[in-house]
Amino acid sequence: MSERKPPPRGLILGAPSVFGHQVDVSWKQPGTLDELVLLRHAEIQHEFAFRVRTRLRKRGVGQRQFVGATAGHAADDNWFPLDHFGRGLNGTSWFTFDQMLRIEQHTGPILVRLRFPRTVLTNPALIGSVPYADSVDPEVYREVHGRPHPQAESNSEPGPSAVPQSRA
Repeated sequence: MSERKPPPRGLILGAPSVFGHQVDVSWKQPGTLDELVLLRHAEIQHEFAFRVRTRLRKRGVGQRQFVGATAGHAADDNWFPLDHFGRGLNGTSWFTFDQMLRIEQHTGPILVRLRFPRTVLTNPALIGSVPYADSVDPEVYREVHGRPHPQAESNSEPGPSAVPQSRA
């Protein structure tokens, strides 16, 4: 039987309450490959939680309101309860990749911005059922296809270059 893994915030040096709230966090050093994998999962979930919180705050939406507004979508029968959502954002419980992707369907891309075009949805039950299920990043579309996205507003200003900038 495997050992019980610590919650994500248990891998933070210092105050675990900073999980999902601060950009700069000091993490415990892993001693094994398994600990390294767990650390990477915690780091990803920490940034994910930080970005989800930021998006909800910008929208003026609380966790309870967000979960309540997203739970009834037909395309999302496997949504999880409010308490698990809150524990995941606080780092006292682990989010699975599947759960993070389900959250992204309502917040927009957080984990990664895909560089290749997404599959065009044709199932009427899914089209428009969740806000970001069929969204396309206009900048990525322009980079991949060499032309503006057909639904992009003609008066929108060009975004930042799609070429990755080095962090100096």
